[in-house]
Amino acid sequence: MNIDRQNKKDPKRAAFTLIELLLVITIIGVLSGLVVGMAGFASRKMRDVRVNAELQNLVAAIENYKLQTGFYPPDNPRTDYTGTAAEKEWTRTTHHTLFYELSGATFDGVTKSFQTLNESEAVAALDLETLGASTIANSARERNRVPFRSITFKASQYKEICLPNKPEVDLELLVVPVPGPKMLDSVNETHQKIPKSINPWHYDASSTNRHNPNGFDLWAEYIAGGKTNIVGNWKD
Repeated sequence: MNIDRQNKKDPKRAAFTLIELLLVITIIGVLSGLVVGMAGFASRKMRDVRVNAELQNLVAAIENYKLQTGFYPPDNPRTDYTGTAAEKEWTRTTHHTLFYELSGATFDGVTKSFQTLNESEAVAALDLETLGASTIANSARERNRVPFRSITFKASQYKEICLPNKPEVDLELLVVPVPGPKMLDSVNETHQKIPKSINPWHYDASSTNRHNPNGFDLWAEYIAGGKTNIVGNWKD
């Protein structure tokens, strides 16, 4: 018996055929497509979960505010913003004092300014006009007299809006944790503009066309899966 011949491998059997190579490439392509598709789906679901969780937390805070004060936080009643009717309404529902109302504030009669209870932010009473307000309803001169005091926002939940015509004004807006179809400019700690960095929450507690006529509408517009999504407290 020729042991060398018996143990010698057939060179034709050691190599892949063209068909086998094409089959492997096809399988790899299909698997890659599935992985990419699943990653995109997971990313969309993650955004949905984040926004919905934030929505539920804010809705609970607003309802608790109502229990403690007897009324819902005021919205922005202004109708004199520039632009089309839709643009005016977009500005009205995104420029509100909800951050300050839910934070609670003390009022300094000397400086005519409000400071949030955690002392992280302050705003002059006159500057609130930009947000359609002249005061913060949930405030008092003494801390222990502030009606509602149960929420403290993380730094990631609000940002300072950029006002080109009033660069010295410090106004905070509550922000959606993911990008939206229409973004506002914010400023950093040194007051430098950060373009299109704020996706603000919408809030409406007074108009006649809101979804919850006996309460308030709170909603977010955000991008997920390549399209605009809307989540609000009137939707399942």
